[in-house]
Amino acid sequence: MQENKHQESYSLEISLDSGIVSSIKEGSGLVVVNSERYPNGLLLKVNQIGPVKKDIFTIIQKDIRKLFEAVFIPLKKGASKSKLLSLSFVYTLLIPSGVAVFFIRGWRFGIVKRMIKADPDQAISPNLNSLHDLGVFIRDGIRLFGAKALYDLPKLLILVAIGYDHIELIIDWIYFFLTKVPGMGDYQSFAEKSIINFSTTLLIQLIFFMIASFLITPAFKISMIKYANGNISYAGFFSMKEIKDSYRIYQRYKTRTLTAYIWDVIVTGLSTIIGFILMILFPFIIWLAIPLYKLLFKHWPKAYAYGMLARRLAANGEI
Repeated sequence: MQENKHQESYSLEISLDSGIVSSIKEGSGLVVVNSERYPNGLLLKVNQIGPVKKDIFTIIQKDIRKLFEAVFIPLKKGASKSKLLSLSFVYTLLIPSGVAVFFIRGWRFGIVKRMIKADPDQAISPNLNSLHDLGVFIRDGIRLFGAKALYDLPKLLILVAIGYDHIELIIDWIYFFLTKVPGMGDYQSFAEKSIINFSTTLLIQLIFFMIASFLITPAFKISMIKYANGNISYAGFFSMKEIKDSYRIYQRYKTRTLTAYIWDVIVTGLSTIIGFILMILFPFIIWLAIPLYKLLFKHWPKAYAYGMLARRLAANGEI
């Protein structure tokens, strides 16, 4: 993209996909044809031409606003509403068996796959019309769950190693109460010392968990996006070459990737807290509505965020 100042107006040179180049001015339109990504054509309208703002906070704020607005997309159309109800019904039936964990992960994966294609004639949310569709969701969910578990294994082992003091602390408490005669010994001093040790270890675990999560999870999500786009096979999740490539993309698009991950954390945290409060206030009503609530305010927003990231990576030729 190149900008040239000409008297009091600007001209813009744009190159897309198949090498189409056009020079336009503000208020003009650009029609893209013969594009592999947009075979039906694409119309771009130039409202304003100026220097690109690279303020990180502005980028994050803009993306978060788009993601927040996207939360309510399923409620705007009748077809989306009916699809959401049917999905929540199946989700509810699968919860007692534990299969719902894999089902919902596979459903989110389907959203990412569809958003990469950016087909205007295809709904973003995948359909669930048969047992085959259900099986595909569960299969994809199991695969992604297994890959994520292996990515997280080193992190979990280190957390357990750091938290070894917790086991020792429990043993000390048992020994203290079994060997001390009631009414004797300084229980308060022992308790205060134990709390200090526990708090210190817990703080170290929390810091390590946050650092490791911001390093591992976003890179895994990029590998998941490459898998969704067909760039890698399932074995590519465990290929050192592909892992390095995912980190390369993560480094180049760290702001966009971290925005999607931060949105993931926010949505997960808020939906869990609000859901817990609603269950306390309205235990009988919310228990039946909790699958629908999770679909709308947790799983859909998370999937849309990574789908938006995937669409951006595809448009820039990274995947």
